[in-house]
Amino acid sequence: ARALPEMQFFITGNTQRAVGRHDLSQTPDNVTLTGFLSISEFDALFSSSDVILGFTKFEGIQLSVCNEAVGVGKPMVLSGTTILKKLFYKGAVFVDSSCHESIANGCRQAVDQRAHLASEVKELCKERNMSWRTLQAEPLRCNYIGE
Repeated sequence: ARALPEMQFFITGNTQRAVGRHDLSQTPDNVTLTGFLSISEFDALFSSSDVILGFTKFEGIQLSVCNEAVGVGKPMVLSGTTILKKLFYKGAVFVDSSCHESIANGCRQAVDQRAHLASEVKELCKERNMSWRTLQAEPLRCNYIGE
């Protein structure tokens, strides 16, 4: 965030979990620690955001924020793990989440390309809906009604 003073970042979640691990008094001016938000507050913040960030240090972690971003058609900046690249192959910029330069560059790229990335996310959402209908919903419906 310090490398991107022209951008505003909102970090959601319980800030008490960060106490003792991070010096929250050193938070840059362009970062807002929201604390825990109600569903309606979270939805409003999420919907008004240009890009959604999702980072993990661990392979094999599928971040729920990514599915939420796909659901509302938001571009993403994500850790470049194998699983995230496989699941969110459209509408995302992948970064090395242990490197602040990579994150900053990914954020710049995502903001610059947000219209294109948002279009890709919507395509991904349509693909997932079709896949769900074809592979899960239709076979269940047929089995349920005895077809």
